[in-house]
Amino acid sequence: MAINRKQFHLLEPDVFDVLSAAWVLASNDENNVITYEGLVKRLDLQDDFPIRALIRKRRDLFRLGIPKSQLETWKESMLAGKRIPVWIREMDPSDRIATINNLDRDDGFRSQFRAEAWAEKSDLKILEWGLGHIERLRKAHYEANDKSAKSWQMWLVFGTTLLSIAVSAWLAIGFPH
Repeated sequence: MAINRKQFHLLEPDVFDVLSAAWVLASNDENNVITYEGLVKRLDLQDDFPIRALIRKRRDLFRLGIPKSQLETWKESMLAGKRIPVWIREMDPSDRIATINNLDRDDGFRSQFRAEAWAEKSDLKILEWGLGHIERLRKAHYEANDKSAKSWQMWLVFGTTLLSIAVSAWLAIGFPH
Protein backbone atom coordinates (compact mmCIF):
# COMPACT_ATOMS: atom_id res chain seq x y z
CA MET A 1 0.00 0.00 0.00
CA ALA A 2 1.47 3.34 -1.03
CA ILE A 3 1.61 6.21 1.44
CA ASN A 4 0.22 9.40 -0.04
CA ARG A 5 1.97 12.75 0.46
CA LYS A 6 -0.46 13.93 3.18
CA GLN A 7 0.05 10.75 5.21
CA PHE A 8 3.81 11.00 4.74
CA HIS A 9 3.79 14.54 6.13
CA LEU A 10 2.18 13.22 9.32
CA LEU A 11 5.03 10.73 9.68
CA GLU A 12 7.81 13.33 9.31
CA PRO A 13 9.67 14.07 12.53
CA ASP A 14 8.70 17.13 14.50
CA VAL A 15 11.77 19.27 15.26
CA PHE A 16 10.87 19.26 18.95
CA ASP A 17 10.74 15.46 18.96
CA VAL A 18 14.18 15.37 17.33
CA LEU A 19 15.44 17.96 19.79
CA SER A 20 14.13 15.88 22.71
CA ALA A 21 15.78 12.72 21.39
CA ALA A 22 19.06 14.57 20.83
CA TRP A 23 18.87 15.90 24.38
CA VAL A 24 18.28 12.45 25.88
CA LEU A 25 21.17 10.95 23.91
CA ALA A 26 23.54 13.83 24.69
CA SER A 27 22.63 13.59 28.37
CA ASN A 28 22.51 9.84 28.81
CA ASP A 29 24.64 8.09 26.17
CA GLU A 30 27.73 6.13 27.19
CA ASN A 31 29.82 8.56 25.17
CA ASN A 32 29.28 12.20 26.10
CA VAL A 33 29.92 13.19 22.46
CA ILE A 34 27.17 12.67 19.91
CA THR A 35 28.08 12.91 16.23
CA TYR A 36 25.64 14.53 13.84
CA GLU A 37 25.94 11.60 11.44
CA GLY A 38 25.33 9.16 14.27
CA LEU A 39 22.26 11.09 15.40
CA VAL A 40 20.80 11.06 11.89
CA LYS A 41 21.30 7.28 11.72
CA ARG A 42 20.04 6.58 15.24
CA LEU A 43 16.89 8.62 14.78
CA ASP A 44 16.38 7.34 11.24
CA LEU A 45 16.20 10.87 9.86
CA GLN A 46 16.50 11.70 6.20
CA ASP A 47 20.02 12.65 5.18
CA ASP A 48 18.92 16.21 4.37
CA PHE A 49 17.35 16.81 7.80
CA PRO A 50 18.96 20.05 9.10
CA ILE A 51 20.31 18.45 12.29
CA ARG A 52 23.41 20.67 12.55
CA ALA A 53 21.31 23.83 12.28
CA LEU A 54 18.84 22.55 14.86
CA ILE A 55 21.55 21.70 17.40
CA ARG A 56 23.48 24.91 16.65
CA LYS A 57 20.33 26.94 17.33
CA ARG A 58 19.87 25.44 20.80
CA ARG A 59 23.07 26.53 22.53
CA ASP A 60 21.09 26.64 25.76
CA LEU A 61 21.05 22.83 25.65
CA PHE A 62 24.08 21.80 23.63
CA ARG A 63 27.79 22.53 23.61
CA LEU A 64 29.13 22.45 20.07
CA GLY A 65 32.26 20.57 19.11
CA ILE A 66 34.40 17.78 20.47
CA PRO A 67 37.29 18.68 22.78
CA LYS A 68 40.51 18.22 20.78
CA SER A 69 42.14 15.93 23.35
CA GLN A 70 39.03 13.77 23.59
CA LEU A 71 38.73 13.57 19.80
CA GLU A 72 42.28 12.32 19.36
CA THR A 73 41.92 9.75 22.16
CA TRP A 74 38.58 8.61 20.76
CA LYS A 75 39.99 8.22 17.24
CA GLU A 76 42.86 6.09 18.58
CA SER A 77 40.38 3.99 20.53
CA MET A 78 38.15 3.48 17.47
CA LEU A 79 41.12 2.56 15.29
CA ALA A 80 41.96 -0.04 17.94
CA GLY A 81 38.40 -1.42 17.63
CA LYS A 82 36.91 0.14 20.79
CA ARG A 83 34.15 2.71 21.38
CA ILE A 84 33.05 2.59 17.75
CA PRO A 85 29.61 4.12 17.14
CA VAL A 86 27.16 1.87 15.31
CA TRP A 87 27.05 4.12 12.22
CA ILE A 88 30.82 3.71 11.77
CA ARG A 89 30.81 0.03 12.73
CA GLU A 90 28.26 -0.69 9.99
CA MET A 91 30.53 0.75 7.29
CA ASP A 92 32.71 -1.22 4.96
CA PRO A 93 36.08 -1.66 6.77
CA SER A 94 37.95 0.31 4.11
CA ASP A 95 35.59 3.29 4.55
CA ARG A 96 35.63 2.98 8.34
CA ILE A 97 39.30 3.92 8.75
CA ALA A 98 38.98 6.95 6.46
CA THR A 99 35.82 8.09 8.26
CA ILE A 100 37.48 7.83 11.67
CA ASN A 101 40.58 9.69 10.48
CA ASN A 102 38.43 12.43 8.90
CA LEU A 103 36.35 13.12 12.01
CA ASP A 104 37.00 16.62 13.28
CA ARG A 105 35.91 18.75 16.20
CA ASP A 106 32.87 20.12 14.33
CA ASP A 107 31.39 16.67 13.71
CA GLY A 108 29.89 16.35 17.19
CA PHE A 109 28.24 18.05 20.12
CA ARG A 110 27.62 17.47 23.82
CA SER A 111 25.09 18.37 26.45
CA GLN A 112 25.84 21.67 28.17
CA PHE A 113 25.96 19.65 31.39
CA ARG A 114 28.58 17.16 30.14
CA ALA A 115 31.30 19.64 29.32
CA GLU A 116 34.38 17.71 30.40
CA ALA A 117 35.93 15.03 28.23
CA TRP A 118 34.40 11.62 29.00
CA ALA A 119 31.84 13.19 31.37
CA GLU A 120 29.46 10.84 33.16
CA LYS A 121 25.79 10.55 32.27
CA SER A 122 23.63 13.42 33.46
CA ASP A 123 21.55 13.21 36.59
CA LEU A 124 17.85 12.49 36.08
CA LYS A 125 16.96 16.01 37.29
CA ILE A 126 19.06 17.55 34.50
CA LEU A 127 17.51 15.22 31.94
CA GLU A 128 14.01 16.18 33.12
CA TRP A 129 14.91 19.89 33.15
CA GLY A 130 15.99 19.70 29.49
CA LEU A 131 12.87 17.82 28.42
CA GLY A 132 10.70 20.33 30.30
CA HIS A 133 12.58 23.20 28.64
CA ILE A 134 12.00 21.67 25.19
CA GLU A 135 8.32 21.15 26.00
CA ARG A 136 8.03 24.86 26.94
CA LEU A 137 9.69 25.76 23.62
CA ARG A 138 7.25 23.48 21.77
CA LYS A 139 4.24 25.01 23.53
CA ALA A 140 5.41 28.58 22.83
CA HIS A 141 6.03 27.72 19.17
CA TYR A 142 2.58 26.21 18.65
CA GLU A 143 0.84 28.98 20.57
CA ALA A 144 2.58 31.57 18.36
CA ASN A 145 1.53 29.68 15.23
CA ASP A 146 -2.03 29.36 16.55
CA LYS A 147 -2.14 33.10 17.29
CA SER A 148 -0.88 33.86 13.77
CA ALA A 149 -3.48 31.53 12.22
CA LYS A 150 -6.25 33.17 14.28
CA SER A 151 -5.03 36.60 13.17
CA TRP A 152 -5.29 35.54 9.52
CA GLN A 153 -8.76 34.15 10.17
CA MET A 154 -9.81 37.45 11.72
CA TRP A 155 -8.59 39.41 8.69
CA LEU A 156 -10.32 36.97 6.36
CA VAL A 157 -13.63 37.38 8.23
CA PHE A 158 -13.15 41.16 8.29
CA GLY A 159 -12.42 41.26 4.54
CA THR A 160 -15.38 39.01 3.77
CA THR A 161 -17.65 41.21 5.89
CA LEU A 162 -16.46 44.38 4.11
CA LEU A 163 -16.97 42.76 0.73
CA SER A 164 -20.45 41.62 1.76
CA ILE A 165 -21.37 45.15 2.91
CA ALA A 166 -20.02 46.64 -0.33
CA VAL A 167 -21.96 44.18 -2.49
CA SER A 168 -25.12 44.75 -0.42
CA ALA A 169 -24.79 48.53 -0.79
CA TRP A 170 -24.16 48.19 -4.49
CA LEU A 171 -27.23 45.99 -4.88
CA ALA A 172 -29.36 48.38 -2.79
CA ILE A 173 -28.37 51.33 -4.96
CA GLY A 174 -29.06 49.35 -8.06
CA PHE A 175 -27.11 48.11 -11.02
CA PRO A 176 -25.81 50.77 -13.42
CA HIS A 177 -27.64 50.43 -16.75
